[in-house]
Amino acid sequence: MAFYEVCPGHCRKTIHLTDVSLSGTCDMQPHSHSVSRVPQSVVGKQVQPRIFDASIFTRDGEDASLCFGPLHYEPNYRYPLLIWLHGLGESEQTLLSIMPEISLRNYVAIAPRGLRVDGGSLRGWCDYGTPNILSRPQGSVSNRLSSKPTDAIDVKTSQKMKETGEPIALNRCVLCSPFHEAERRIFNAIDEAKRKYHIAQNRVFIGGFDCGGTFAMRMAMGHPEFFTGVLSINGPMPRSGSPLQNWSHARQLTVFLGAGANTSQYPAPRVCDDLKLLHTAGFDVTLRHYPWGNELRPAMLHDINQWIMEQINQTQQ
Repeated sequence: MAFYEVCPGHCRKTIHLTDVSLSGTCDMQPHSHSVSRVPQSVVGKQVQPRIFDASIFTRDGEDASLCFGPLHYEPNYRYPLLIWLHGLGESEQTLLSIMPEISLRNYVAIAPRGLRVDGGSLRGWCDYGTPNILSRPQGSVSNRLSSKPTDAIDVKTSQKMKETGEPIALNRCVLCSPFHEAERRIFNAIDEAKRKYHIAQNRVFIGGFDCGGTFAMRMAMGHPEFFTGVLSINGPMPRSGSPLQNWSHARQLTVFLGAGANTSQYPAPRVCDDLKLLHTAGFDVTLRHYPWGNELRPAMLHDINQWIMEQINQTQQ
C-alpha cells in the first residue's frame, strides 16, 4: 500500500516498505496535485542570525567539522545526534542552512568536511567503495577502526564502545586510502560531538545529500553497531565493494530514502532497484518521492525531522 501526503507549498509520495509488495511494477511518479508555491532550495541560502551554538573543530588543514548545538541546551538530557555528510561541491557549512529547517531544538548535529575530489578544489563524499580501495584486514567489519592493522575490534567490543561512549575514531588513517580517510573523519566528528554534548548512544543517525547520502548508507551498513538509522536524499545505495556483506546485523537499521523526480542523480529505475534490494534484505525503509530535482528543499528537511522523531518515539515505547 502506498499513500500520499499533500502539504501547503509542496507535494510528495510516501511509500513504507513494510506495507508494500515490490513484486510488481514500481510506480515512482510523484503526486500530480498542482503546486502554486514551491519553497526554494536551502543549499547556499543566507542564514539569518539565530541564537544557537555552532563550533568548528579542526584537526589539521583538511580534517575539520562543524558542530551544531540545540537551542536552550539541557546538559542533563541525552540528545539524539545527527551526522550530516554534505553534497559534492559543498562544505560542512551547509549544516548552518539545513538545521534551522530540520529543528533548532531537537538534536545535536555535526558535519565533517568532505575529501577533495581528484585532488581539486571540490569536496564531497564520493563512493570510495570499489574493491581495490576496500582491501581492509580480514575479520570483523570494525577492523578498519583499529590503531594498527592487527588490532582488530570485534563486534562485541565495538558494541560496548557504543554503549559506554568511548572514543571510536582514529588519530590517523591506517591504510591511507580515501575510504579509510573518509571513515576517520566521520568517527572523529562523532567523538567531537560526544565530548562537547550529552549524546544518547542509541539515538545516533547518519545521513547526507547526493554523494553524502550514498556514503552515509555505506557507513551505516558497514558499522550498524554505531548507528540507529540512516537517511539519504538523492543519494543512491552504494553498489561496489559489497556494502551489504554485513546485512544480518545492518538490517536492525531504519532507512529513509528521499528522491527527486527530476534528477538524473537518482533516477526512478535506480530508486526501484534500491527499494527491492533493501526489501529483500529485510530492512525497514521509508521512501519519500518529491517533484523536484537534485536539490534540498525545506519540505525534505521537515520530513527528516518527522522521520527521526518517529524512530525515537518507537524506541521509547
